[in-house]
Amino acid sequence: MSDMKPKGNAIKLGNRDCRLLFTINVMDSFQDKFDVSISEIDTKLKDFKARFKVLRFLLAEMINEYILYSQDMNPDSEDAKQTPVTERWVGTMLNAQNLGGLQSAILTAMAGDMPQGDDDDPNPESGQ
Repeated sequence: MSDMKPKGNAIKLGNRDCRLLFTINVMDSFQDKFDVSISEIDTKLKDFKARFKVLRFLLAEMINEYILYSQDMNPDSEDAKQTPVTERWVGTMLNAQNLGGLQSAILTAMAGDMPQGDDDDPNPESGQ
């Protein structure tokens, strides 16, 4: 069984070191805001008009989710002491140079924070 404590995917946004945490809360917020299933995120990211809104929203949600998680799990940590970000601030930090890398970081965090399937269990039950 893998370590169940999320580590968050580290990014640099502006002059701030942040971590992205993808949870069911983020998934639910995304689905509510954009009125689509999370499985349609690729479609939204390919839509030029929606892409920036999606990136800005997900970055803010995932950064703030990690801060909240840190406050619950390790209140004395540096991560727990960070100020939550706003979508507006995130939008100010987005630019042509960091857009692709941040999109990649979001997708990596989403994949890394998803529960592992039964096939990944190092101690599978015997079929005998």
